[in-house]
Amino acid sequence: MWQDLQKTGLSIQQDTLDGGDLMFLGAGPGGREVTIGVEFKKLNDLLSSLRSQRLQGHQLFELQHYDFRFLLVEGRWAHDDAGRVAIQSKFKLQWHPAPGGFSAAELDKTLLGLTLRAGVVVKETQNRRESVRWITSLYRNFNDVGWEDHTSHTGVFRPATLIRPSPFRNFIMGIPTIGAKTSKAVEEFFTHPLTGKASPRRAVAARAHEWQQIDGVGKKTAASIDAFLEGE
Repeated sequence: MWQDLQKTGLSIQQDTLDGGDLMFLGAGPGGREVTIGVEFKKLNDLLSSLRSQRLQGHQLFELQHYDFRFLLVEGRWAHDDAGRVAIQSKFKLQWHPAPGGFSAAELDKTLLGLTLRAGVVVKETQNRRESVRWITSLYRNFNDVGWEDHTSHTGVFRPATLIRPSPFRNFIMGIPTIGAKTSKAVEEFFTHPLTGKASPRRAVAARAHEWQQIDGVGKKTAASIDAFLEGE
């Protein structure tokens, strides 16, 4: 993989590692520098090392001193009619059972177990091109921006409705625990009797005892809304 990684433009060097095949430093929570380790396996080597328990007993153990741990598996596989792991021949003409006698379910559960119980995130790729792309993305994820600056995993889901919500309701649905149905009751509560308009400023200034008067907002929910608006 060395020659393939050189083409990415990343600053890389060869060295002897205490564990894994790749490691780099990155930005972690709170601005702390963290270590990232990657164990790389082609599919046949993965199956062999799993069956001998070389991977679980030695190679993944050596990954434990990294803050973030990954297992990158390169190779395409499927399952045959008997449920066994199947791989393609060298010339990709036929599928045949993979060495080791793994069932597809056994392999699935083993890889899931590594993530859920050993803290090693497993990534599967079909070829070298995908592997190099993923390694590049992993590196940039830890180095392009700070940990807290990543926002692609956050958002507010607002399901489509037949009637477009008012600007007030759109604003109020940004508060945790307030959905489309409750936002309508909130709008009615904060609507001024003379102007016929709801006031976002009044809603933000309201305290828990006022929120509790709204239909569908109980004592516990009112307290959480109050805490959110206070920035707690």
